[in-house]
Amino acid sequence: MIAQWTLASMTAVVLLVFSVSLIRGREVAITPYLARKELSLDLDRMLTGPLGLYESSRPPLALALEQKLVFLAQSMRPDVGKVEKAFCIGVKGSDQTRVVKEGEAIFFEMTQHDTGAIEAIEFSNESASSCMIPHVLDGKSLLLKLGETEIFLQASSHGRAVSGMQTGVANLYKAKWWGQDLFLRQYGGKEYSSFVQKHKIELGEGKKRQVLFVGEGDFLSFTEGKWHVLPSLEEADPNAPLACVQSLSRDQLEIEAWDEKGFSLFQTKFVLEKTPPVQVSLSDLIQEPKLRSAKQISCKIGKKRMVLSPGDWLLKTQTGWRKLVEVDEIEAYLNHELSGDLMVFDWIDSKGKLKGYYFNPMRTQMEPIGIRGASSKIKRTQKRTSPTKR
Repeated sequence: MIAQWTLASMTAVVLLVFSVSLIRGREVAITPYLARKELSLDLDRMLTGPLGLYESSRPPLALALEQKLVFLAQSMRPDVGKVEKAFCIGVKGSDQTRVVKEGEAIFFEMTQHDTGAIEAIEFSNESASSCMIPHVLDGKSLLLKLGETEIFLQASSHGRAVSGMQTGVANLYKAKWWGQDLFLRQYGGKEYSSFVQKHKIELGEGKKRQVLFVGEGDFLSFTEGKWHVLPSLEEADPNAPLACVQSLSRDQLEIEAWDEKGFSLFQTKFVLEKTPPVQVSLSDLIQEPKLRSAKQISCKIGKKRMVLSPGDWLLKTQTGWRKLVEVDEIEAYLNHELSGDLMVFDWIDSKGKLKGYYFNPMRTQMEPIGIRGASSKIKRTQKRTSPTKR
């Protein structure tokens, strides 16, 4: 009897919960009685699906529009103010899209089936029979008001196709992350001190190749066919694509980019490029080293006879090794316009050894080097003489 009474009481309470939900059109709290009996009911699940009381109480037109429209993107670039933010909606099964700002009317014509389903929607630039007013709730939700009818759209997970971007912009998406520049750390001095903690990313190939120094929080703008690192966000061109280094750690670099309208172009993560350690055999590379003076060593590199001194830079090119002497050549190397293995000689020690460092083409690997020059001085020998007679 007690068990039957308890079951009947519980059934009555459950029916009461559904009745109140139906009348009020919203969730109600579980009664303390049920809580005391340790019986838990998931009202969120009870009010969705076949028993979805809230959905069944909404206008059929709202449900039909939510099935036909899609929230594609919202302008999220950080240099665009809230009032200026735009968003893009589309029609499922159609290439139609419409970019508008919050509060800006969206005119459209729609064709409905006898069942109430919407067969087609056509956006219009002029006054039409139907008009929706958009209100952005957040970056992932959009509210459209059609008179008293409210339409809720969730942001689509579909991103912008990278293949649809212009080549220069897409180069950032395909960039290579090389890490820090060891050459500038060793020789940069005060002039390049701001680059020492930056990381290098390589964009494009051939004449379109770029190497940029970036750090976490840096902004980049795409102008004149190239990406440029900006001193600050205030320097960004509002009519050009913008990118930001969102995060940078030992294992990962993340960049997000937006188009000139503020819509996200992509958000991608890079892993550090792997480079083998520098392995060079100076005995094979530099032959017949001879010490000419306290500041010079003559040697043979390939088929060329050279005289090396402290301060010399030797770059490996397609035609062999050559010294970088001119200022424009040195600047071109620093900017990665000239690239190749590099030897830098710093000093000659007391034992006649020319010392310096060897760098790989991207300057992410370095190895100390030394060349010992054989003395070129001829030692004079004394002539034998017969013992002097006393």
